[in-house]
Amino acid sequence: MANTPPLAEALRRAELSKDQAHEIAKTESVAPGSTGPLLEIARNSRFHVLKDEARKLRIETQAGPGLAELQHASRFFHHRVTDKGTVRFEGELEPHIGMPIASRLESEARRLARKARNAEPFDRYMADALPELLSGTGKGAGKTEMVVLVSYEIPERGWTHVEDGEFCKIPGVGPIDPQVARRIAGDAFLSGMFFDGRDLRQMKRWGRSMPAAIKTSLNLGEPPNSAASDASTAATGSGSNGITRSPMRREAPSRPRTPSRDAGGAIAGRRRRITRQEGFAGVVRLPNWEASRRSRSPTPRRDPWG
Repeated sequence: MANTPPLAEALRRAELSKDQAHEIAKTESVAPGSTGPLLEIARNSRFHVLKDEARKLRIETQAGPGLAELQHASRFFHHRVTDKGTVRFEGELEPHIGMPIASRLESEARRLARKARNAEPFDRYMADALPELLSGTGKGAGKTEMVVLVSYEIPERGWTHVEDGEFCKIPGVGPIDPQVARRIAGDAFLSGMFFDGRDLRQMKRWGRSMPAAIKTSLNLGEPPNSAASDASTAATGSGSNGITRSPMRREAPSRPRTPSRDAGGAIAGRRRRITRQEGFAGVVRLPNWEASRRSRSPTPRRDPWG
């Protein structure tokens, strides 16, 4: 602390606690010049806020090509028996591995807390959630276990590095190596966002499942021959699932069409378009009870010459 006069002076005036001073000094050794902003946070905020901000500064300062190797080399796991006869665990994992585990534990702990009749500290529900997940009986997290934010320029550049003004990070944790983010993106739901650092302008999400409309369009099969499209359409008929194929009309009708009559005089069934594909339209033939009644009891035709 002697090398940072502002910190030593604030400690001498009893403006900081020893824990606050230690946190600021530790951060200053990694991120020079951070003492001033951290002193303001220490004077106006609680200790956990100062600790989080100092941790973020240290991680951001160490972000670079060697961050992945540093995080990988820091992993460990210990367990020991305490004086009470309980088993104590302690460990450290890389962020992209530890965060999904933590998310599952917290989700399972919240579920157990909702079911509990007697309220207990949340740490105890976290302890109960661990064996539930390890044994496979817990339900785990919901749809999202971890979010990774990556600037658009990074994959365009080939996931090589992060330049000034860009980010490749796990929110609430810190930056990760672009190659790690690339491996995560290979089996993840992707979302694209226009974000200016303050407001979310636009967002688009791409899932791994095929939309129902596209799946139905693909099930329509090969397109009919353009030279014999009319004959092909007349010959297709209705399948067992009620879906038929017909050429797609480029122009949309301005008003509903009136029912047409076939050769037998029965009113043709109404059609409702359900999906479109290039050169095709999927239609469903809805039941027409009037046509059914006429087909069961046909009216004899009068001879026009007779």
